[in-house]
Amino acid sequence: MTQRDQLSQKTGVKKTSPKYGAQVTLQYKTFIKRTMVEALQNAFSLYDDETLERTKIGPNYQTTSVDFPNIVVKFYEQRLQNAGVSHREYGNVHALESLKGKGFLDAAKGEITQLPITSLFYPGSTKVKAIGIPKGTYVTEVVSNSAIKLSQRPTTTGLEEIVFEDVWVPKFFEYHHFLYHGDIALEIYGKTSTDRDKISDAIIEVINMGVVGEEGETFQNRLYHTQADAEFPYSSWHFPVVNTDLMQGYGETAGLASWMPEDVLVYKAEYRVPVMGEFYSITPETTEGALTLLERVDLYPWTPEDSTTPAPDEFPEGIIPPEDYIPVTHLHPQGEPKPYEGGEQWVFTAETKHPVSVSVALGATLTPVLK
Repeated sequence: MTQRDQLSQKTGVKKTSPKYGAQVTLQYKTFIKRTMVEALQNAFSLYDDETLERTKIGPNYQTTSVDFPNIVVKFYEQRLQNAGVSHREYGNVHALESLKGKGFLDAAKGEITQLPITSLFYPGSTKVKAIGIPKGTYVTEVVSNSAIKLSQRPTTTGLEEIVFEDVWVPKFFEYHHFLYHGDIALEIYGKTSTDRDKISDAIIEVINMGVVGEEGETFQNRLYHTQADAEFPYSSWHFPVVNTDLMQGYGETAGLASWMPEDVLVYKAEYRVPVMGEFYSITPETTEGALTLLERVDLYPWTPEDSTTPAPDEFPEGIIPPEDYIPVTHLHPQGEPKPYEGGEQWVFTAETKHPVSVSVALGATLTPVLK
């Protein structure tokens, strides 16, 4: 799959869940365009119409005949401003840490008293270590601002140096909050005026009158009902609002097709709809199996037709020896697709900041795509 095709999926063929690569910066324009692209793709895939099903939607201009008709999604920003004068906001992230301090061990009650603070201890999670405390002891109850109850009674009574593990300590960080408004531009291209006009009709129905049909409903859902959804990690920090009551048309034109024939025209129309929103300078943290950047790919060349190379499941316990992999640590510069010749099927593991194992059939290219 080429980078162009990855960003401009054909609708109405096969529905797949979005797959996002990590982006080390905040997501402003990338989020707005991707959200509109996916919202329109969801809506168009529900139409039982050949023209709308084969319409490609994405942020890139198409240059080959097979990619028409299509919609190019653009964003014309008009204003970008801080949420207030020198405005900054602060949040906190709880981190597991260890704390040391003195407390009085009470063997009779199974408690520790005379503690300077207890609000950071979590019953069932915070572990306690000290001379006179059995191994594996943890906090079961916060009795007061200076006392806690333990899962096991201390073997001694008296003032001791104590270590508390897995204490949830709040850590504050600064972030920025910005507002914006502008226009979403939808450039419609068709090989016939009928295709162009039919797509125009669908755009107006989905965006301006979408509340009365399932196509418009799925468009609205992608815009507004994805916050805190694991599939859309940046939706918790970016909130676009499309003014579906207003739309401006920018006329109809025709011009020579981009694949350079002398007597073939493409037909264009453009609509713009106001959008406003807000976003934060926060990038979702990556965890194992979540968003992360590729650092290395180990490839094992194998095809079912190849009788000389062992299939992956022929190895003991299905584990391919590390020395049989071909390491690839340098992707093609500037994020361009890196082709692998021969059209073999490859099984590979991808090493990232958090290890991830992946299997894939590479018929054309492997492309790192930032979404």
